[in-house]
Amino acid sequence: MIHKKKYLIFSFLMMLAISAMGCDKKTTIEFEEVESLNAGCFIDPALQEKEFIVTSDAEYADFKNFVLANNQLCTEVQFPIIDFNTRMLLGKYAEGGGCTVYFDREVYIEDSKLIYDIKTQEIGACKKLGTSMNFITVPKLPAGYDVYIEVS
Repeated sequence: MIHKKKYLIFSFLMMLAISAMGCDKKTTIEFEEVESLNAGCFIDPALQEKEFIVTSDAEYADFKNFVLANNQLCTEVQFPIIDFNTRMLLGKYAEGGGCTVYFDREVYIEDSKLIYDIKTQEIGACKKLGTSMNFITVPKLPAGYDVYIEVS
């Protein structure tokens, strides 16, 4: 009888743990990196301090003008064609120091928020600076969603 009680308690706790894992409302979103916009020409602080969330052709035209007006090094940048009926452009500057610097990117939806999480990985004791604007495109969101870009 004692073993049966232990088994029932263990079973109940396992079912509770499994159901709690199912309550996680985090849904991973696929994204496409925009290599041509992640070039090293974005060195002006006006570009580095800004968070970019571009959802329309008009906003994209403003973005292009802002980039070109704030950095002469970006005159050769290739601005890709983006279908803003189905996609949106996200980006935020991040930097790290080391022999090698990686930018791990994750995009997910949690509740009514799209979260773009950028983590900088620094490897080695070199003093080389690695930077990226972390531009990506993601599927366009329905109305009522907020976008958050986090760098750590």
